[in-house]
Amino acid sequence: MTYQLQHVRLLVIEPNQPIRHVLRAVLLDLGIGMVDTAADAAHGWDLFARFKPDMLLIDWPVLASDTVLALVRRIRQDAPPPDNLVPI
Repeated sequence: MTYQLQHVRLLVIEPNQPIRHVLRAVLLDLGIGMVDTAADAAHGWDLFARFKPDMLLIDWPVLASDTVLALVRRIRQDAPPPDNLVPI
């Protein structure tokens, strides 16, 4: 089975720059069309609002949990449908 991922846009929120770089490279090699990255939840929200990704990958344990939870709440409450239902 072949997945058509070239139109998928992913947002990775990861504070560690080398890990962000590796994740982005791997995801692109897997065929994900567009991978945006952010180092923190605030920049992640800016990219989410601008690019409307299809999915978010967030490093929960490393980022401050209240900051991540605030971002998830903001997405679920403030983003218009269907953007507020993005898989996180």
